[in-house]
Amino acid sequence: MKIKLFECCMPVKGARRSVICDVQRNNYEFIPNSLYDFITRYDGHSVEEIKAEFPADSHETIDEYISFLINKEFAFFTKYPEYYPPISKQWEMPYEITNCIVDIDSTSGHDYEKIFSQLDELGCIAVEIRCFDTIPCAQLITILESVNNTMVRSIDLLLTYDEQYCNAATLQHIQDTYKRVVTIVLHSCPSDLDVSAFPPLVMGTDKVIPNSTCCGTINKLNFSCNQKKFLEALSFNSCLNRKISIDTNGDIKNCPSMQQSYGNIADTTLAQALADKTFKDIWSITKDQVTTCKSCEFRYICTDCRAYRQDEADIYSKPAKCGYDPFQAEWMGNYELSQTSISI
Repeated sequence: MKIKLFECCMPVKGARRSVICDVQRNNYEFIPNSLYDFITRYDGHSVEEIKAEFPADSHETIDEYISFLINKEFAFFTKYPEYYPPISKQWEMPYEITNCIVDIDSTSGHDYEKIFSQLDELGCIAVEIRCFDTIPCAQLITILESVNNTMVRSIDLLLTYDEQYCNAATLQHIQDTYKRVVTIVLHSCPSDLDVSAFPPLVMGTDKVIPNSTCCGTINKLNFSCNQKKFLEALSFNSCLNRKISIDTNGDIKNCPSMQQSYGNIADTTLAQALADKTFKDIWSITKDQVTTCKSCEFRYICTDCRAYRQDEADIYSKPAKCGYDPFQAEWMGNYELSQTSISI
């Protein structure tokens, strides 16, 4: 019998440690780099073949590695490993644009019907609407109504807390009526607000989010360990690929936090902005090209940021708001090397 790694379990090597990303179960497990090397070298080999290449005093470690992989359901035994070919690592989507950010504040004068009509022409399926000031409830409903009869499948809302719509009845109405809304995050909430009274898709924070500088923070709570995001990150930027954004002033950008504008939605269509020969350049910057990130075990499951960089002059610089050091396996300067059940 030969040991074979499940194709949905994808090992990634970092400078200090590695991970196995189970993109089917949406989780990951830390492993030592020596186990990563073992997996990539001996996948599809029998235990006898593997042990034949090592001295006897290493056989116990080999058994330990194999038991770990089997018990964690990362691998299985088979007589015919050739019956399980590798899955394609190619990422494909039929849409010119897959996701969009629309930022709103008290000065914004967006034409939402126009915006969503143009997004529909580009095939956009996910929209994040971020409100940095309170907006009338009627305006929020107008925005949501504008998404009807489009290809958009999901809407994430970031709303400034306001009692006119931050109540259980109104939020329940939004959830029941606008099925595309998948999350509602309320910011600037009273510290004693009890969000448990709200529908399950609602989250709240007392943090004040005044503008687009809030984004770009790399946090392990935001890791996406699924096949779609993993494969996209192998070949494209994990934040900006197929993204188009409209900032509070109506300027069309890759991301609202970026300086480069490709026109204003008032007199430039999204398609025209997308046609600019430089708009898509940033889509292909992968984590394997970014300083420090290319040595990180999380590089295919975290979200990148090209707007806020440690070195603003270097487009390949590490995200400025990432506190992880892959060379020390530390977050925010606190040494915490997560242990596995096997030797590191």
